[in-house]
Amino acid sequence: LVWCHGASDVIVRVTAAACARAESSEPRAVLQGPTWPNVNTLIRSGGAKSICEIPYPDPWAGDDAPQGFWSALEEDLLGSSPPSLVYLVHPHFPTGFKEPGFAAKLKQLLERIPKDILVAVDQTYIGFTQRTDDDEVLENLAQESNSVVLIRSLSKVEGLAAVRLGYATATASTARELTDSLPFAGGLYVSELALAGAVAAICGADAARHRQRVLGFYSEEQAWFRAQIEALGLEAYAADAPFFPIRAPEEALKAAVKAGAAIQRFAFPGDADKSRSPAVCLVADRASNEATLRTLQKALEEAQKAGGSGFPDWAQGLMNQFSK
Repeated sequence: LVWCHGASDVIVRVTAAACARAESSEPRAVLQGPTWPNVNTLIRSGGAKSICEIPYPDPWAGDDAPQGFWSALEEDLLGSSPPSLVYLVHPHFPTGFKEPGFAAKLKQLLERIPKDILVAVDQTYIGFTQRTDDDEVLENLAQESNSVVLIRSLSKVEGLAAVRLGYATATASTARELTDSLPFAGGLYVSELALAGAVAAICGADAARHRQRVLGFYSEEQAWFRAQIEALGLEAYAADAPFFPIRAPEEALKAAVKAGAAIQRFAFPGDADKSRSPAVCLVADRASNEATLRTLQKALEEAQKAGGSGFPDWAQGLMNQFSK
């Protein structure tokens, strides 16, 4: 393990290691998009000179929807100027989708691409999902292949956001590459007190009960939140995460985000229906979630009054009926 100041710091260090491997003076990174809003900044901070996104499709568009992503990714990595870094997110943000067979697909990909490409798999939200055999395959891959790094955080399920601890899982050789970019070669970078907190959060007497309480809270609150979103006539998709994707009219989403709702807009490739634009709702405490709902409902109402796309027709009909 290589400990850093949160998962964001791990991303910077992994990028720096990937760029140090590169023979090119203009190291390039390839991202799975859509992804975190601040990832581009972090990867550029690590030394990448250019960034390319490979579009990840709507995972609910069909059983084999993600396969096109893997094919496009392989084509890029086998091109004339392969990237130094590949950044993937699994489970995926912003969809929360945990792709079945992810590790098996990655393993097949590694057999065909240049060995000096570093593939970072961000698993910030892995703690919210059920463990599978594929998870074990991925962990073994990170222990066996110098081309794979897993990025994890203790700020979510474990609740150590204030301590700012994240870590990378990799082979001993790759771990040494990561520590080369740390101050003091990593020796004084993370305090013993912070590491003691990490041990308590992962292995302490109350750790398992704490995790179950956190998971129970987010599961129940998300179910309530999704039901309220659906009551507005919108689409909401379950996710094993402290967030969930929705679809809503584009103009209403823009207004809600501008007004401070805990919503982030994103786009799928080829998604042209502005009445069903995708976004992700962030789950928090009940008061915060209610505030997001009020803001979104107001945005829908104002879009409807303006003659744009507000509530779906069937939902507006119900509202008119109950308002009489």
